[in-house]
Amino acid sequence: MKIPVISGAEKDTFDTAFWRGVIRRDGDQPLEGSIGVYWHLYKDLRFVEEFEKEFVNPLNPRRPEEGAPLKAAVLTLLRAFFDFAQQGEQPYFFIKKGLRPLWLVRKTGTYWYEDRGDGWNPHRISFEFVRNATEEEGKNHMGIGIKTLFMMEPKLALDSVEEMPPKRVTVAASATVATVATVATVATVASATVATVAKPAATKPAATTATKAKPTKTTKTTTVDRALKAYTASHVETSDVPLLVEEVEIVRIVPLEVNGVSYVRDPVKNKVYKRSGAYVGRWSPKDETIHTEIPNSDDE
Repeated sequence: MKIPVISGAEKDTFDTAFWRGVIRRDGDQPLEGSIGVYWHLYKDLRFVEEFEKEFVNPLNPRRPEEGAPLKAAVLTLLRAFFDFAQQGEQPYFFIKKGLRPLWLVRKTGTYWYEDRGDGWNPHRISFEFVRNATEEEGKNHMGIGIKTLFMMEPKLALDSVEEMPPKRVTVAASATVATVATVATVATVASATVATVAKPAATKPAATTATKAKPTKTTKTTTVDRALKAYTASHVETSDVPLLVEEVEIVRIVPLEVNGVSYVRDPVKNKVYKRSGAYVGRWSPKDETIHTEIPNSDDE
């Protein structure tokens, strides 16, 4: 199914004219706003009885009676825009700049008219952001790209776009099965660091016969803004005795460097860990020292 591709302004004026209608944005993504078209016609289309009888004057749009009737091509586009804005069955359309569709959006209302002048396109549709155009959708459409509106078939099914918010990076952090005091998988990120620490329960002595280890469940997938590097425990001892994980504690940590050595620190309890997950001691902000004589309270 083809859906409309609409341009809010000519390429040279797009960055000014289009963004004036955006009321909420995230960087280069227009999250909410309205887009308008022009066609040199200053008249509310809801009160136009016969589009064929409308005159336009590109040299002086405020005096259409001195111009000429709408051209057939413009008349077709004007009707298509108005009909799409008024219908309620299919709300999706692309916004393009020049020749390239940039964003898939969803209209949040019907046609409305606002004559501000000063380069403001008066025929408008309100919208909300759905997703960026895919690489295939964003290819130049030579020949039809110069039009204010044309029809294009999305490369992703429209019934799946509800599940597609702005892109994020997902990093899975899981507990590692090992007979060590504390094992952590740490994901280091640009603005914050999240560590997953698995606390092993006390285990009974191994039986004389080998016991097959039961598979353990992984922890939740942790979503972070931008993952740079993943660190895991460097030393794992294998055993026939299964490790029972009673609970998983999510600890937010920050990088810490002392005497040229890199650690990670729990800013709440000031606990310091090696990047392998091993506990080192408590950080004292007062004397800027790691007190290794203080035991890990999680081991009690």
